Amino acid sequence: MDMILSVTALDHIMDDLEFSVTLDTLRDLLKEDGVIVTLEYSPREARSKSYYQRFMTLDEWRSQFMRRGFVLQNSYGFFHPEEAPCDSYAVYQSLFSGLKGKILKRLVRIFHYTEFHHRGEFLNTWLRTRARQILEKTNDFCWEAEKKDSPVNIMIWGSDDGAAKGR
Repeated sequence: MDMILSVTALDHIMDDLEFSVTLDTLRDLLKEDGVIVTLEYSPREARSKSYYQRFMTLDEWRSQFMRRGFVLQNSYGFFHPEEAPCDSYAVYQSLFSGLKGKILKRLVRIFHYTEFHHRGEFLNTWLRTRARQILEKTNDFCWEAEKKDSPVNIMIWGSDDGAAKGR
C-alpha cells in the first residue's frame, strides 16, 4: 500500500503484544516509500492509561514506530474541544448560546429523540452548512505541531530509508 490511515484506533489497542503485531503488520503491508498517517491522542506529558486507551506521549509514539524502522516525517496539532480549542469551534458553539441557542438545542433534542427525527433533516442540513461556512473562513483546526501544543496529533510516518521492511 502507498498509504495507511489510522484514525484514533491504535491508541485503543491495550495489549502490548497485539499492539506490536499490529504495527508490524502495517509495516509489512506498506510499500518501501509509503507512509502511515495516524490521528491519535499524543500529549507531550505522560498520562495514566485508562481501561480503554494508552495515552502514549508523542515521544512514546516515536519510540514505538522507530523500533519498526519508521521516522516521524511530520506532525500537525489537531483540534480538541477542551484541551486545544480553536476559534472556529467557539464560533460554531456560539450558535447554541442565548435564546436562539436554547431554541436550537430544544429542536435538536426533539428531532433526535422522538418520532419526528425524520423531520430534523432540515435542521441537520442547516447546521452542516453553517459549520462549512465557518470553516471556509478559517483554517485553525490543524496546525504545525511545533507552533502550538496539542494533545491530539496527525502524525505522518515514513520508512527510515527502507529499514521498515529490512531493506
